[in-house]
Formats: sequence, structure tokens, C-alpha cells
Amino acid sequence: MVQACAQKLVATFGSDIAGSPGYRQALIEAATVTNAALAAYSIQQELRVDESADLQAVYGVYLIESREVWTPQIGAATGAGLSVAPHDPAGFLELGDAIVRSERIASLIRSKRSSCHAKCRDRPRTCTAGQRINR
Repeated sequence: MVQACAQKLVATFGSDIAGSPGYRQALIEAATVTNAALAAYSIQQELRVDESADLQAVYGVYLIESREVWTPQIGAATGAGLSVAPHDPAGFLELGDAIVRSERIASLIRSKRSSCHAKCRDRPRTCTAGQRINR
């Protein structure tokens, strides 16, 4: 799960993303929501209920800092609330695309980069993540 998410992040943001201060948190978030979707998919399979049934397994990730439930939405940068589990492998591919295109993942990567370098003001040559800073 984590390896698939890592590959998707690298494919989307480039190979240098793995060295970014925000990469670890983005990878954790991506793997967490993917795992939640897989768990919902597994439950859905056990229920043996089709897409049109009233009973469906859903998933989401509770964000403690905002007290909201987040799920990436296919075709949208933001997402809130619960989502129905993907129904097949193609659904998981779409979910992977939605995760890496989500505003949440992008903001984690951006915020970690900027907060990291904001903390580095007292270190003129090296940031807290060990990256060289040209000033």
C-alpha cells in the first residue's frame, strides 16, 4: 500500500519529491486514505451487495485538526465527507489519481516546504531537513 502510494506521488510530483520535507506526511496521508478505501472495498465484497443497494460500505479519514472527514473526490481538488468504496481495480486507479491531485496532499507538500524553510532563518546554510539553502 505504502509503496504504491510512494510510486504515485513520485510519478505525479517528480523523483525529487522524495527528498521534500512534506513528502513523508503526504505519503502517510495518501496511504491512510488508500487503506481506508481498501478496507471499505473488502467489507463491501463481504456484504455481497451491488452498487444500487441501499447498504454500502463507505470510508473517510478523520482530520483531528479541523474535525472534518476527508476523502479525495474524483474530478475535484477538495473533498469532504464519506465516499463509497471503489468497486474495481479501475476505481482504485481513479482514487489514486484523485488522492495525488487533491488539495490536501498538495497543501501538505507546500506547507512543509514553506514551514521548513521558515524555521531555517537562523541557519543560513542548511535547513532543518538538511537541505542546502542558497541565500
